[in-house]
Amino acid sequence: MLVHYFPPVTSGLRPLRLRRAMIGDLRRIHLAAAWGGMSWGQRLARLAAMPVWPLVVLVSSLAWQVPRHGRRARIQGGRSIPLQVLDQLRLAITANMWPHHYYMFELYRPELRARAHEYLLRQETKHGAFTILKDEAKKNRTFAHKDDFATACAAAGLPHVAIIARISRGEVTWSNGHATLPPIDLFIKPVKSQGGRGAERWRWRDGVYEGAGGVRVTAGTLLERLRQQAPGMDVLIMPCLANHPAFAGLALGALSTLRIVTCRNEIGAPEVMATALRFPRRDEAVVDNFHAGGLAALVDLSSGIVGPATDMGLSRDSAWYARHPVTDVVIDGFEVPFWPEAKALAETAHVLLGDRVIVGWDVAILPDGPCLIEANGFPDLDIIQRCGRMPLGQTRICGLLLQHLRVRYPIWRRRSGLA
Repeated sequence: MLVHYFPPVTSGLRPLRLRRAMIGDLRRIHLAAAWGGMSWGQRLARLAAMPVWPLVVLVSSLAWQVPRHGRRARIQGGRSIPLQVLDQLRLAITANMWPHHYYMFELYRPELRARAHEYLLRQETKHGAFTILKDEAKKNRTFAHKDDFATACAAAGLPHVAIIARISRGEVTWSNGHATLPPIDLFIKPVKSQGGRGAERWRWRDGVYEGAGGVRVTAGTLLERLRQQAPGMDVLIMPCLANHPAFAGLALGALSTLRIVTCRNEIGAPEVMATALRFPRRDEAVVDNFHAGGLAALVDLSSGIVGPATDMGLSRDSAWYARHPVTDVVIDGFEVPFWPEAKALAETAHVLLGDRVIVGWDVAILPDGPCLIEANGFPDLDIIQRCGRMPLGQTRICGLLLQHLRVRYPIWRRRSGLA
C-alpha cells in the first residue's frame, strides 16, 4: 500500500511561481499521464487513500525519521523537534514529500527549505516522466540485463567489462574464449540486481580464490558453489577491475565509479548534465553504491574536480567529508583522471545504445582510461540533488526533460491507447 498509494498523485499546494514555471508544466504532464493510465478502480482506490496520507506521514516521522535524525537536524539547522515534525507534515501535504526527504535534502536548513518545492522527486521522474521519455514502449534489454549490455557495448566498440561466464539454472555458459575460471580476481553479480545487492568479490590468492570472511576455495569448488546458488538467480562472472592509481585511498578495494547522467539537449544530441563520483565509506566494501551506504561527491563538469562527499543523509551519522573518513585522503578538490574522455564515452554510448532521453551511465576510471560498467534507463536524481545541495527543478535539465515531454507525451498517449 505504501508503494502503490503514497505519496498521493496530486499537484499539492505549490507556490504560484512554480505552478507557472517549467517544473509546474512537467508536473502537470506527469499527473495527466499517471491518472490517465489508471483504471476507474485504481482511481477510486487512490482517492480513498488520500485522507490517510497525513497519518502515514506522522507515523513515519515520529516512529522512524525523527528518532534517527531529529537531534542532528536540530544541531545543524537550529530547528526544534516539534517544528521539524510540522515541517514534514506541511511538505507532505503541499509537496508530496516523505519525511525522509526532509533529512535527505537537509530541509531543516532555512535556505534549502525555502526551495523545497523545486526538488524533482522519484515519483515524478524515475516512476513518472522517465517512462514517457523512451523511443519505444518495449523494455530495453541492453539496460535491463548486464550481459546484454556487455554484448551491445562490444558490438558498438565501446570499452566495457567483459563477461567470463553466465550461470543460469545451474548451467554455465562461457564467453570470450573462456572454458574455466581464470586465475584472476573475480566479481560475481546477479544479472538483474540493483544497488549492488548480491554482489561478491573473490580474490585470487596462492592458487585459490578467497572470499568474504577469509573463505578459501578452489576454482572447481567456487564454480559449483555458484551453480548451486544460480537456480533462483542468474549470475555473471566478470573480472574484478581496479581503478586508476589516483583513486588509492578512495576506492578501499572496491571499484569506484562515476554516475554520469546524459540527456538529449535542445537539438537532440546527448550531453552530460550532471556527474557524481561514488566510493565506499568502509574498508573492504564490495561495491561503491550510494544506496548501499557508500559516499558520493558532485563532479564539476568543466574541470572534473570533486566537491565534498556525503551519504544519502539517512544514516544516524550522516555527515559531509572533505577527506575520506577511513584513509584521510583528500576528497574535496580531487581531480578525476581522464575526465574529458569519460564524458565523451558517456555521450557516445548514449548515441549508440540509448533509446531514451535521459540515461545514467556507470563509468569506472581504469589505469588506461574510462570503462563502461552498466547503464540505468531510469536514473535516480536524488544522488545529484543531495550531493549538490541543490534542487533540479529550476535548472536546464528540468527544461530539457519538459521540452522532450511535450513532444513525446502525445506519442505515449497513442501508444497506451489513451488518445
